Amino acid sequence: LVSTVLAWRLSRDGRLPSRHRAVWQMLAAGLLLTAIGDLLSIGLASSRGRDLTVTAADAPYLLGYLVLIIATLCLVDGRPPRRELVTLSLDASMVAVGGGLVIWHSIIVPASRAVPADAASRLVSLAYPVGDLLLLTGLAVMLLRCRNDARCRVPLILAGSLGAMLLGNLL
Repeated sequence: LVSTVLAWRLSRDGRLPSRHRAVWQMLAAGLLLTAIGDLLSIGLASSRGRDLTVTAADAPYLLGYLVLIIATLCLVDGRPPRRELVTLSLDASMVAVGGGLVIWHSIIVPASRAVPADAASRLVSLAYPVGDLLLLTGLAVMLLRCRNDARCRVPLILAGSLGAMLLGNLL
């Protein structure tokens, strides 16, 4: 919740361009949705025990993923020059493929073996690793576009925070 409040406060800073304030509002919304999912998950786990069925916590979690992915990609300023676009595309693709292999091996294959046969549970259990992979790719694009200047501090902190979230999902 602290990161949600900080992102919201940053979105209210009049010194930022309106486009950046909107991105920080999206980040705050995504983080808030994740916190709501956490609270629902904790409440449901204490009342129902730990099971792999679809719960009310899945909706804010998955919507939070979508909002965070969009906000991360919107944080990138402008379109790179053509030569840089090719390099950026190759680098981001390598991160996506490498991350995809790790996520496939450590999450998707075990989840596909453990999930009940109903389609909703299978779809939800596979949506989380896909969200992780898309968020990882968005973070890679954001960081690869970052130059070595003062404007990189915030994306680096954001990447550290979201990276810790992704690492927690893998464990």
